[in-house]
Amino acid sequence: MTVGHEYAELLSPPAGLVRGTILLFHKGAWAAEGPAAVRALRPVAERFRGWGWRALTSTYHNGRAGLADVLATFDYAEHRYGAAPICAYGESSGGYWALMLAVKRPRLRCVIASAAPTDLLAWPPEVRNRSTRAYVRHTLSAVFGSGRAALAGASPVRAWRPGMRVRLFLLYADDDPLVPPAQGTAMRNRARGSVLLLLPSGALPWVHSRRGGAGVLGGVEARALERDYRVIRSALAVLRH
Repeated sequence: MTVGHEYAELLSPPAGLVRGTILLFHKGAWAAEGPAAVRALRPVAERFRGWGWRALTSTYHNGRAGLADVLATFDYAEHRYGAAPICAYGESSGGYWALMLAVKRPRLRCVIASAAPTDLLAWPPEVRNRSTRAYVRHTLSAVFGSGRAALAGASPVRAWRPGMRVRLFLLYADDDPLVPPAQGTAMRNRARGSVLLLLPSGALPWVHSRRGGAGVLGGVEARALERDYRVIRSALAVLRH
């Protein structure tokens, strides 16, 4: 299907009461990745469908233009499904867009952000590897500009307003080579009531995992991820229309 001008996939629970809609946004350095990125999120979408939620995954345009697509996806779901709760899940830059969606559409009920950049100004110095740090700086400059004011103004942690009622679940890998967990800590400290879930290293490939000759580098522990999903599922189960 299409939402606005973007490719999207909708997975609905097979039967029974639908709890609400979860919007899913892919990773990819704020770049338009196309249908392949949507297909890559199908396992996560299937998990949410198994919990009784319809899962709507959509693409978005390159750079800052992607925000309009993210907003359009929320507006589509709200118009089509009415007062049912709407949450958002995103990975990396997709998690960033989910957080910015909460800022722009406070009717969003919750955000599940996996390895999302939250403070663009503080991010590059937190990256340990020099070449990765240069990549982060280049990407931010290309998308948001290199000035301190531009990066600060585009940061969810700085745009978050006191009293916002969106529930936040922030997932970060302890040894993420690209988006360190300090980004999650900053968001947790800014958004009262948010839940920060840290994943120890393990063999399960995750958002920024990389495969090398010795196997999986930067993966997370599968049992810890399942435990954190149980925490999120329990919280989603009590959301009401």
